[in-house]
Amino acid sequence: MKKIFFMLCLFSAVLLIPVAVTAVGNISVSSLPTGAAVLLDGITTGTTTPTIIENVTSGSHIVLLRVAGYQDYTGSVTVSDNATSTVSATLAASPTSPNSISVFSNPTGAKVYINNNLRGQTPLTLGSVLNGDYHVVIQYTGYSDWSQNITVNNNVANGKCHIDRHFSNQW
Repeated sequence: MKKIFFMLCLFSAVLLIPVAVTAVGNISVSSLPTGAAVLLDGITTGTTTPTIIENVTSGSHIVLLRVAGYQDYTGSVTVSDNATSTVSATLAASPTSPNSISVFSNPTGAKVYINNNLRGQTPLTLGSVLNGDYHVVIQYTGYSDWSQNITVNNNVANGKCHIDRHFSNQW
């Protein structure tokens, strides 16, 4: 009888011991534009938006979204057990430096044509230039003309084009 009573007590004690269960949920992540890399608590998830991150421990987490040409988005999300939390963000375009074209020559005072339009004399800096392709011609009396096609793109080298031309006598 003592053995049975002991076994019942032992069995009851085992049932009363709390079992460690990890509470998890999911996070649904979307962004405009799509294709943003998703980091959770500073660690890359290897996914891009839209996505669902599964089996995230319950509690507060930080979601960071990153895509080229846009400012990072950082937000806090609370994950509940067996539930899906949502993070949705519209990413703001990154501020860009104004595009410019700078033209220098030696000797100075050379005429600068851009797309066949006289724009001034060297040294010359043109600001607020749109992204695109341009044909630049530099002329100085008594010297051979110089020309080059350039591309201005604020996603590359801050959209700045620097041309420095040293003229040689044509004879």
